[in-house]
Amino acid sequence: IYINAQTQMLLLYSLECMLGDKDVEAFQCKFLANDLDREKIIKSREILLQNIGEPLTIKELSRKVAINECYLKKGIKEVLGPTIFDF
Repeated sequence: IYINAQTQMLLLYSLECMLGDKDVEAFQCKFLANDLDREKIIKSREILLQNIGEPLTIKELSRKVAINECYLKKGIKEVLGPTIFDF
């Protein structure tokens, strides 16, 4: 039983090494690989929270953080979770 358990542990360890650790920072959107673009998404979150009483339009927000509207929507969904409207 001991040898069987050790063999299974060794196989699992080998499998983990082959697959490698997945990046926590792996994003589906290619533009988020750039640090500057991720900072813009986080900055947009801060701006949304500051203006919670009088929400900005997506166009206004994208201009404030200097990013394309489409990238802003995709980036917020990818980084923060909910869509920009839900946020």
